[in-house]
Amino acid sequence: MEILKIYSKLNRLNAGVALDEENMIIRLPCYGMTAYINGEFQPEIEMEYNCRRYRKNFNNIDSLYVFLSGVLSGEFTFSQVDRANIAVNGFSPVSNENLKKRRIVRAVFNTVIGLPLAVFGLLLAVVGVMFNVDYSSPSLLLELCPLPLAIGMTVAGVSMIHHGFTKKPIAKCSALAYGIGVVFISFGLTMLMVTYGETDEIALPDLIALTFMFVFCLAVGAAMVVCSLIYNGREYSEASQFIIKRIPYRLTSEEITLLIDKIKEKTVTEAIEITLAPFGNMGITDSKLGGLHYWDASMSYPKNMYFLAQFNLSQLPETKKLPREGMLQFFSDCEENCKVVYHKKIDPYFTEETALSLGIQAVTNSDIIPFEGECGFEFRLTEMFADQFDEFSGNIVLDAARELGFEVEDDITLDELPYESDTSGHHLFGYPCFAQYDPRETDGKYNTLLFQLDSEMSERFTIVWGDFGVADFFVNDKDLEALNFDDVFFTWDSY
Repeated sequence: MEILKIYSKLNRLNAGVALDEENMIIRLPCYGMTAYINGEFQPEIEMEYNCRRYRKNFNNIDSLYVFLSGVLSGEFTFSQVDRANIAVNGFSPVSNENLKKRRIVRAVFNTVIGLPLAVFGLLLAVVGVMFNVDYSSPSLLLELCPLPLAIGMTVAGVSMIHHGFTKKPIAKCSALAYGIGVVFISFGLTMLMVTYGETDEIALPDLIALTFMFVFCLAVGAAMVVCSLIYNGREYSEASQFIIKRIPYRLTSEEITLLIDKIKEKTVTEAIEITLAPFGNMGITDSKLGGLHYWDASMSYPKNMYFLAQFNLSQLPETKKLPREGMLQFFSDCEENCKVVYHKKIDPYFTEETALSLGIQAVTNSDIIPFEGECGFEFRLTEMFADQFDEFSGNIVLDAARELGFEVEDDITLDELPYESDTSGHHLFGYPCFAQYDPRETDGKYNTLLFQLDSEMSERFTIVWGDFGVADFFVNDKDLEALNFDDVFFTWDSY
């Protein structure tokens, strides 16, 4: 019935209004706008602006009528605040009954207090001070000293009355600051007049000190009054805009499938999946985890580091990211420091005896490194896709959606889609996983995963980082191309 009443009123004002009687929806075709009562029994409008849909509900039916009639008459204008919001300029919602009652109570209360205060202050200023002062007296300042207090009372009373009847009352914090500021100003002026009315009886140092103190009081009061008015004006200039929020666009299941396929297409990368093989080849120059390992005697051995793993590149699946010969070794203090060493050539005559003669020892203490003993590797070349924990996949959804011409929210992320990408486990390259969060900076310096060693507890082998966490080695893609591993970022975290 309320929708029908509004339609009847609007139809008399403008012929460009239509009614969908079956669904009880008012339509304004020229404005791409519809009005209805939503499922929560609130008046609501939907509208199109700059090729996007927006929605807003109202507190009462009167506000809806004022809004629609103002739109039809051109009284209200719209402006784009940002991609998600538009502002209606010139519109103020109609207060409901509770707000009207509060406004009446505020007006009565402020008038009862403010009117006597203003009248008493005015009488005190005019009758009590100005009519009874001897303007030829040498102590004129002393006789006029009650005047600032009287004026302050008058200003405070008038302000209370204004606050009681205005449609936009001062915020509580602003009102409090304003009142205290008026008191400070009145007090400061009064005490300055008292001080300079008795200068003959006050020593010069005391006069200077009192002057500074009361001028400071006066300045503080003035600053509080000015700040309260500026803050309140800004608050209401912002609040006076009626904001209509954009309706989030919901992708269809077909569009979601296309979007996920596009994300995978944009983020697909090679990865070498690693499976632990405790009974595999674990020679001194084989790819393996822990144990005695290869080392070039002409190089300085990493200090304060423990050997974790080595990869004989000739044993890896063929990949464009690494050459087909040489050795890549990973060392770390298992805290935050690491060393990655690339040997271009492997000495075929290097043996365990050679390693021992160089002072190399196998670390077997699991209190130092996350495993005991040594273990071989098996490899498989695979593909991997970015997941939601990768710091460098931030805008991938938005970029993919724009390429497909889909409208999505600017802050949409991968975890809002039914998207799955398993980045756990041990692997070279691909994408990392984290127990907590991605600790890398977003400056792109360490944008490539070099090696991930995950926790594993199985019949094959046991690796445990803290509370079943994961360790990652990162490098810059340009350094990887140049086979430069001097700057590698190491991190591990756990649950």
